[in-house]
This record gives sequence, structure tokens and C-alpha cells, in this order.
Amino acid sequence: MPTNRRILSQDAAVAAVTDSAQGLVARIDANDEDSIESGGANTGAAGTTIFDIANHDLNVPLIDKGTDLVLHLNASDTNSYESGDGSVWTDLSSDGNNGAIDGAAFGSDLRGYFDFDGTNDEVEVGADADLTNNTSNISAEVWFNADSASGTEYIFYQTNGTAGQTHQWIIFRNATNIYIYIYGTAGNTTLESLGGITQGEWTHVAFTYDGSNVKGYVNGTLKQTTARTANVNSSTDGKTFLGSNGSGNYFEGKIAVARYYKTALTASEIAQNFRANCFLSYNSIYSTDLVTNLDAANYTSGNWADSVGSNDGTLNNMTAGDNFDKELGNYFELNGSNEYISIGATGTLDTGNVKSFEFWFQADGASAGHILTRSTSSSSFNPRAYAFRVNTGNFDAFFYSGTSNKFSAGDDAFAVTTGEWTHVVVTIAGTTSGSAAKVYKNGIEVASGTLSGDVGTDSSFLTDIGRRNFSSADYFDGKIGAVKFHSSALTPAQVAQNYLATKNDYPNGHNGTLTSVSLITGTPSYIDFTAGQTSGDYIDLGSTISFPRQFSVTHWVNFHALTTLQHLSSYYGGGHLYYFRTDGSAGKLDWNIYGTGTTTQIVQSDTQNIVLNTTEWQLVTGTCDFDGTIKIYIDKTLSASKTNNATAPNTKTASDELYVGGLNLSDTYSMGADFGAFRFYDKELTSAEIDAIFDAEKATYGRS
Repeated sequence: MPTNRRILSQDAAVAAVTDSAQGLVARIDANDEDSIESGGANTGAAGTTIFDIANHDLNVPLIDKGTDLVLHLNASDTNSYESGDGSVWTDLSSDGNNGAIDGAAFGSDLRGYFDFDGTNDEVEVGADADLTNNTSNISAEVWFNADSASGTEYIFYQTNGTAGQTHQWIIFRNATNIYIYIYGTAGNTTLESLGGITQGEWTHVAFTYDGSNVKGYVNGTLKQTTARTANVNSSTDGKTFLGSNGSGNYFEGKIAVARYYKTALTASEIAQNFRANCFLSYNSIYSTDLVTNLDAANYTSGNWADSVGSNDGTLNNMTAGDNFDKELGNYFELNGSNEYISIGATGTLDTGNVKSFEFWFQADGASAGHILTRSTSSSSFNPRAYAFRVNTGNFDAFFYSGTSNKFSAGDDAFAVTTGEWTHVVVTIAGTTSGSAAKVYKNGIEVASGTLSGDVGTDSSFLTDIGRRNFSSADYFDGKIGAVKFHSSALTPAQVAQNYLATKNDYPNGHNGTLTSVSLITGTPSYIDFTAGQTSGDYIDLGSTISFPRQFSVTHWVNFHALTTLQHLSSYYGGGHLYYFRTDGSAGKLDWNIYGTGTTTQIVQSDTQNIVLNTTEWQLVTGTCDFDGTIKIYIDKTLSASKTNNATAPNTKTASDELYVGGLNLSDTYSMGADFGAFRFYDKELTSAEIDAIFDAEKATYGRS
């Protein structure tokens, strides 16, 4: 199945070779929304960022279940529907249960969806016994975005026979609540008021029935369980509808994904499917019950203003020019010696009033110190309320009674990677013994437990960012981008939503900086490099990628011309590591590997099998093994191979940087081509792996 440009989850054929555990170090892709969204490759202005997605959080696979998955409609997947495909929404399961589109209009904000007008729009899936003749052990799920908050509207519906007649099951909206009804001759089961719907925001709803219980889920979280042992109505000629009951109760809003399994998924499988198609990334930041919002993106000068209340932060031993950096999401950098931000004694930030603590941070060392604390003003640091810190390579979340920590699960909650931005949410259900507490890292729960005793509360306690209020202050060494306090314990979906909505403000990985190139959106999308440019067009991926004994680079390119030297990619600066370029003769390539001993080169005389052209997109791959050979592949064809003469890679210097489309910052011979995607691996790709990449992505680039 081809890769598509709108979906987060990858096709299985390519997942095996693009997973970071399989050697993928860096990946930038003009056809993946996470690489180009939120200030990404939009204008090509200096400093514009294209994001490395080699190891993208929450990018998890869908639950397959083989032949038990009998309906999978996904407007985010170009194999299910591409703009202009007509009136058929193609089923991605093996059952071929395609949907007939009646009125609903396709839309795409990178991800796709169908827009239903609430009057007469619907999608109908015809009769299929695998889909409608199941009396138990079933699961259904749907992603939708409601435009209306009035009346009863059917979102996902199955009927026994004639449309609008005997029901089998319904997922529907009434006002701002979700309802799930299960029907059978022995009685019906209803799950009511499963959770609120916010108009204009994406919501994931699912239910399962295993013959014993019906369970309803909203945004990956179990909301209600009701016992049921009776069969569900079934039929060999039943029908399934999206957006109506076949004759009324029309839905107004967007539907992106619908799946049905003839098996009951587990809670963890429902949660995985929720994360795999996480449309929450298109929702706004969850701000309900927000007590204090210190967001560096809103900082201008002076003290750090609270945008929702009066809990402003006072900068101590800090100057805006030295400590504040306006970069993407913006942040304060603290020196670990004497710099901190104080909020003072305010009861609104006491544990009795705050149930969620949310912040972005980057630690400069394994024991970077305290990020956020609340305690007495006395020199004994006793009593305390809460403290969140980085210590011995781990993140700790503590809730105190006096000086005694009552949240053991928060100790070493997760490992911290120095120099990486991390999003943290800590929630506490209450202050009394037995109350639940959780720690989330980058949108996913990593630690949970209950308080072993009551947590101290005191409105006179001081709240500090970047230290603990004590003679041994343990000042924080690193960066802090945003600090938020919520009066309620955020749900897993709300935590994921806030992470996804802000993650590109604090990007990790080998992100690329663009100069003098532009994003062109379409089918496919691509970065436009000026043909024949002699300087100034490039993407700079920085100097942090190592130069190993084995490595591979892949490029999706469509050349404007082939008559000049043009660099597809290079690792160049203080020393030469490699360059990959056209050699100035039509249809030829140079693959130059620098190392100790004799430099190894595949040059024009070695490349008789290379066929480059200006008429189509091509996958151009170079592989290197310092203990073996260097090779060039065009699409799936091995075009040239040469024994490696160099005995070891050159030593990379701090000034060596990895460039796409150029040789260096003052480049002569920039690439003249449309550029789709680049990957760097710390392994030699096999021919089978290259075949898999090409087969998985060829449809995106109009290849067969």
C-alpha cells in the first residue's frame, strides 16, 4: 500500500526501514504534515524550519487484527480517498466495504475529512455479512468534529436491513454529549453522557462489546461500562451509515475516520488507535480551568506576565536580553547558579486549588535541578507542598507532607535526555491520602500511583520557577518555555492535546533550516530549489549527526535540468565527509566518500546504469560501507558499485554540517530540482529495504 501525505501512521511496508531502531537518524519530508506544520517550510525565508520526523512521538501504528478489521474508512489516507476521486470512499480493510458518498464534501487541512451539512449528507456502506452479521465481539470507532450543539445527530450507525428501520447500534450526539446505543431482541443497552463535545474540535469515540460488557471510550479513555449478555441485532443484508440513519438525524460537521472490527478491542488497543490518528493535534490548546498561564511566547519585557490571572513571575538575577530567547515557542534560559523566577505567596497555586502542573523544559545536565517548587519561606525548606526536578538523569515529581514525599511513583518517573525539549504534565486528584497522581511525558502517561498520606496546603507558601526556596537552592540549569497551572486534573486526551498543539514550538531532532527555497503544496508537495542556482539554496540540518562507518542517504527529487553540477546532499565544512551530486553531464551522478586513506568516488565513468531525467520523480539513494562498497541506486535499481578505498571515515569537526540541496553556506552548485524527502541512516540499506521505501512512496510521487 502506498504511503500517503496526510496520515501520521506509516504503511507497514516502509515502517520497518524508517523506524529509528532500524537506523533512521534524520528524516525531513515535504509530504508529512509533522515535518512542515506550525511555522515549517512555508515561505523559505531565512531561519524557517522543516522538522525532523525520524522519531516522532505519538506516531504509533493502528491496530490491524487481520481479517477481524472489516471496515476502515480513512480520509487522511490517500489510498482511501484523494481529492477528486469521486463518490467512493475506499475501504482499507481486506473486505472491500467501500462507502458511497452522498453530498458530503471532501476537505483537507493536510489531513483529510468529509464535511457533512446536517441536511441530507451521508455515506452509505452496503450489505456485508462480515460487517453486519455479528451478534457480539464487536468494536466500532470514529473521529469527528461537530459543528452543531443542538438536536440529535447520528455519527456512526448500523441498521438491520432497510435503512432507518431496526437498529443494531448507534454512536450519536445529543447537544454536547456522546451516546452509544446497542440494540437486540432481548433488550437494549445505552451508554449516556459519555463526555462533553466542544464544537469545532476533533473527538474520538469508540465502543466494544465482548458478550459480557459494553464499554464506551472518548479520546482513548474508558468512560462507561455496562453489563450485557444478550446478542446484538444482526443481519446479512444490514447497512452502515456515516452522518445519518439513512433517512434522517443528519450530522453537521466533519468525519475523518471510521473503523469496525468483528472482535472486541482491549482498552490499550483503543488507546493505541486513538494515538495513531491523533486529530487532537488540530485542536486548540486545552485551557479550561487554567489558573495561571506563563507562556514565554507572550513575553515582551519586564516581569513574566500571567495571561489568565495575576500570578506574574518576577525575574531574579536575570536580564531579558541575556536570558530570554525568541526562538519558535520562546524560552527563558537559566544558568543553574542564581537565576530564577518567583511568583510569591499566592493561594491560587496551592495544592488545594491546582490539580495539574504543566511545563516545557530542556535540561543542560543530568542533575539540572529544580524546575518548579512550592514551600515555606523558611530556610529549612519545611514544610513543602510540591517539587519537580531533574536529578541523576531522571525527572522527579514530589508531593509533600512536611518534608516527607507522599508520591513514591513520581521518584525517577522517567529518564531525561540532556538537551532535548520535554513536555511534562503532573496531575493530582486531591490532597488526601489515596488520591491518584500521574506523570505524563510528551503526551503519554509514564508513572501513576496514589498518595500515601495527606499533602500539605498553605496559602502562604512561595512558588518558584527554577529553584527551591532553600539555602541550598538547587537552581535549574536549562531552558523553560511555558508553565501552566490548572484547577482540574487533566484527562489523558487533554494532556495529549496540549502536547500535540505545542510540540512544534519546541522541536527536537535534526531539524532543517531553510534558505531561499519555498514549499509548494499539491500532489505531491515539495520544496522548490531554483534551477541552475549557483549559490544560496539549501537546507541546513546542522552538525549533530555522526559520520559512521556505515550510512545511507535517500532523496526524492524531480530535476529541473541536468547540465550543471548540483548537490543533492553533502556533509561538509571544516573537512570533507561526503557529497552526492550530478556531475554536469546529463543523467550522471558523483558519490564521493572522504576518509582516511584514498577517497572513494563513483564518478561518471562508473555510472553507466544511471538514468536521471527531468520528466518524473526519482528515488536517488547512496549507501556506504567503509568495510565494503559504496553504491548508487535509482528507484529500485542498483546503478553503480565500487569497493571502498578509504579505511575509516574522516573525523567530523564542529564546523561540518549536513546540507540538503547544497554543499555549504556559500554554496556553488546548489540543486536545481523539486525536492520531496530526505533520509539519513546510520546503516547500509539493503536492496530489499530500498525497494520497500520506493514501493511504499511511489504513488505519492506519481510513479507506478
